[in-house]
Amino acid sequence: MSEVISPAVLKRWIRSELRRRREAAKKDQKDAAKRLECAPSRISHLESGRNLPDRATVETLFGFYGCPEAIEPFWSRVKQADSGKQVDIASDIDPGRFDLYAGLEEGATEKHGADLMALNGLVQVRGYSEPLLRFYDPDASDEEIERRLHLRHLRGSALTRQDNPLRLWLVISQHLLLDNVGGPAVMRDQLEHLLELSDLPNVDIQVLSPENDDDDDETLRNPLRSKLPRLALLGGHRAVHGPFAILKFPIPEDPGLVYIDTAVKGIFFEELDEIQRYEKIMNNLRAAALSQAKSRRLIDNLRKDIM
Repeated sequence: MSEVISPAVLKRWIRSELRRRREAAKKDQKDAAKRLECAPSRISHLESGRNLPDRATVETLFGFYGCPEAIEPFWSRVKQADSGKQVDIASDIDPGRFDLYAGLEEGATEKHGADLMALNGLVQVRGYSEPLLRFYDPDASDEEIERRLHLRHLRGSALTRQDNPLRLWLVISQHLLLDNVGGPAVMRDQLEHLLELSDLPNVDIQVLSPENDDDDDETLRNPLRSKLPRLALLGGHRAVHGPFAILKFPIPEDPGLVYIDTAVKGIFFEELDEIQRYEKIMNNLRAAALSQAKSRRLIDNLRKDIM
């Protein structure tokens, strides 16, 4: 396997593949444990990603599942995951879940997201991030806030790294561009930063705006938009339950995942039908939003209007 894949992405794929192979063979965890002569908890730990399997375990399980031809390619990825070092990107509040997400984001090839409550952490400037972090955790020390700001900046560097920069496609609700997070000077810097990012070939930014109404020319030019019912264009995006992110990875057989960040914990959706449902929502949001060119003009005009 010639491509470079982050340990977090590999470990996620390994545990998912173990479960997929078992279910395809119509075996349950007790069946697999009996074949390995171990406790069912060991199978659970392997399929949850808590532990990596050894060579003997892979050979036994894949033979039991009727897929011995998959042993070698699978084992090569286990070795690669075991030899890599995880990138140290800590969370804001929920270390276990968000650290996992941040590691997966670092190793993703694509991220598609809907910014409906706050701008995505990957595109925030420091002055925008700081008041959000302080409001979210008012008891955090200045040192802790500084650490989180630094780590958020590291996440954003995925967009400009030289090797395989992250492909980002964001749909942003216009009200976020009119907010006063950090004050006028910060918002001006934030809008300028969005314009700079949208110049990158790997970044697409679209804005959900009331200016979409009665824009027949845009509908004709946008094949996604032309398929969306007219009523859905008129504020229908408010039916979306909240912000989300879709990640895609450099493993062809990996369908990716959907991540939702809540005040309590991060939630992952990894079943194919769940991912496809959010991909459909994302396509509808793209169709309802302004084109990238019109989004840039709107962001620039709002930037100029800030006193």
